[in-house]
Amino acid sequence: VAALAVGAALGTGSSAVRVIAPLDRAVSAGTDTVRWTGSTLAQSVVDDPGADRDRLVLHVTVSDAGGRAMSLTPMIERYPDLGSTRSRPARAQLGLDEIEVAALYADDERATIEVRTHRGLLLVWWGAALAVSGVGLAARRRPALRTAEPAERSVQSDE
Repeated sequence: VAALAVGAALGTGSSAVRVIAPLDRAVSAGTDTVRWTGSTLAQSVVDDPGADRDRLVLHVTVSDAGGRAMSLTPMIERYPDLGSTRSRPARAQLGLDEIEVAALYADDERATIEVRTHRGLLLVWWGAALAVSGVGLAARRRPALRTAEPAERSVQSDE
């Protein structure tokens, strides 16, 4: 339960920073650094022939203040038959934090990227798992309740 509480307390420090990243240049996003290195356009293969869509896959590297870096591939899906787009974020675990990168817009020269940092999220999951397993262990070790056998009543006759 303590891990759950600490994770929830750290979670109040979560942040979301939106940046415009020029192609192949590092940009500061709060305590992180973002570098967009390019994009790939892919036609999606889906079972439903009416669900035609294109995927623009962005290649993004996020580095934290400690120098740890990770490569993520958020996507922008375009639905031509509906005339709309949808952002598909990419997520990665970095220490106790979860980093989420969403691509909001991209052209040949720049991309709008949102970096969301969820502080202590791993502690929340660990705390929840420990609490559930603790309840399970307590239920298994609890002695079964025994019901008292009914006492025999003596029947006295008035004879």
